[in-house]
Amino acid sequence: MRFYLAGRYGRLHELNDYAEDLCDMGHTVDCVWLRGNHHAEDFQLSDELSTRIAQEDLSDIRACDGLIAFTDPPRSTTSRGGRHAEFGYAMALGKQLIVVGPVENVFYALVDHYPTWSEFLRRSVYGARSWFSLPSNRGGPVNA
Repeated sequence: MRFYLAGRYGRLHELNDYAEDLCDMGHTVDCVWLRGNHHAEDFQLSDELSTRIAQEDLSDIRACDGLIAFTDPPRSTTSRGGRHAEFGYAMALGKQLIVVGPVENVFYALVDHYPTWSEFLRRSVYGARSWFSLPSNRGGPVNA
């Protein structure tokens, strides 16, 4: 399967490690932002740069089979929140979704969620290799 990993830019290196885990299991992770070329301070975000970054992310989400959202405790960080828009966009497209981390908003409660990446790998009923191929994984929240 092809995955998009959505998370705060400050977690770039951590999410690249998780992408490696998925690739080791035979999956593909292809997110332009994980290559590190979407970093920009707020004062650097021109309309042109913002548009390019958003279009690249939306293209990657359209091309993926599933999106894994890596959340943070509510109000614990200062971030622009693009990961929330990415999650909503993937939800609207009917992509397979899971949340790793706390349920930051009401929409994250609608899909399966796990407190940590290791918990997802350990507790997913059929193992991470086949989890996303199951049609029943979007039935409602899982309190992991």
